[in-house]
Amino acid sequence: MKKFVVTLVLLLAGTPAMAQHIGPASTTARDLKPIVGVGYDYYQAEWEGVDVKENRPYVQVGVGGGMADEARYELYLRLGAADLTINDHGGNKFNGNFQPFAGGGVKINFLRSDIPWGLGLVAQGAYFGMWDDEVNGVKVKIRNAWEVEGAIPLEYKFKPFTVYAGPVFFHEQAQGTAGALGVVVKDNHITEDNDFGAFGGIAVQFGDMRLEAEVQQKSDTSFGGLLTYSY
Repeated sequence: MKKFVVTLVLLLAGTPAMAQHIGPASTTARDLKPIVGVGYDYYQAEWEGVDVKENRPYVQVGVGGGMADEARYELYLRLGAADLTINDHGGNKFNGNFQPFAGGGVKINFLRSDIPWGLGLVAQGAYFGMWDDEVNGVKVKIRNAWEVEGAIPLEYKFKPFTVYAGPVFFHEQAQGTAGALGVVVKDNHITEDNDFGAFGGIAVQFGDMRLEAEVQQKSDTSFGGLLTYSY
């Protein structure tokens, strides 16, 4: 039956390939001043019977807040596009073209900026457009994909560099529909092996600009970068 309805819609639509850039605890934004950026994330994961990859370019707009001469937190929005590639061990392959996504979050630095250490909290989420493809003669749609995650970055600064790392906790969910049979399945928390991962990276400051490069380890290794400018 079409390879069991395309491996039960590619294993319970376990396909929201998600790994947003986290960054260090501190922000380069100034209090009540905008900060803009462009970023790119490449995600790959290994779930039972499914290999997932995603490319995600985006733009970011945020604002700093906190003290008059020292922003202690940053609010930001992200708009971009994401593709989606899924391969299961039964030979099925799903190729979803770039679809829009929107996300946002907040980061907070709990320590003073005049010391080299930083400890913070990042909370963020995103919602994605619908991907579709014909797999083995069956029309497959992945929709209602969203994610939320929280991270605790610890950083150390030695100008112009900042190195950071920490744990990340996440939840992902999506729905899949397969062909005229109208089979709909939900990702009932059957995504990666668990909801816990780790991340680390380095940031370099060039005046009002900061370039960040980051690696995340969940069920597989993902990476990305973000370039920001603070007004």
